[in-house]
Amino acid sequence: MTDLRAWQLAFLNEIEMLAPTLAQDGPNPEYPWLDNSGHILVPIDYSFPLMKRLQFPPGTHLLKYIGNFITDFEKLFLRRQ
Repeated sequence: MTDLRAWQLAFLNEIEMLAPTLAQDGPNPEYPWLDNSGHILVPIDYSFPLMKRLQFPPGTHLLKYIGNFITDFEKLFLRRQ
């Protein structure tokens, strides 16, 4: 596995961990949470570190790959009868 592929898989795992159920009481893109000092944080005001990493390779490569996958989804997975 290439370093790029390993980075992408680790990055995708981090995205999955943002799900409220998996994030538990931490940062997630859906619901407010409390920080360590008891202040309420909301997703719209929180700077998710993952977002910054998408702006540079290999994050930009991952976004391109996802875009290609979406564009070619029907060709890849749906049969025409």
